[in-house]
Amino acid sequence: MANYFVLNHLKELMELRLSYLVTRLNVQEMNRFASSSGANQLRGFCERFIETNGRL
Repeated sequence: MANYFVLNHLKELMELRLSYLVTRLNVQEMNRFASSSGANQLRGFCERFIETNGRL
């Protein structure tokens, strides 16, 4: 929705909030979601999470 209305600040805020919910159990799913929705900030967070926590 934020992409559709070009509400970048809202999108970035939601990506930040979602990053607080990333765990070892859901990081792959969150990364797929981020990639498919164009959430680059969240995708980057997930990739760093995977690097930091080893291969998941």
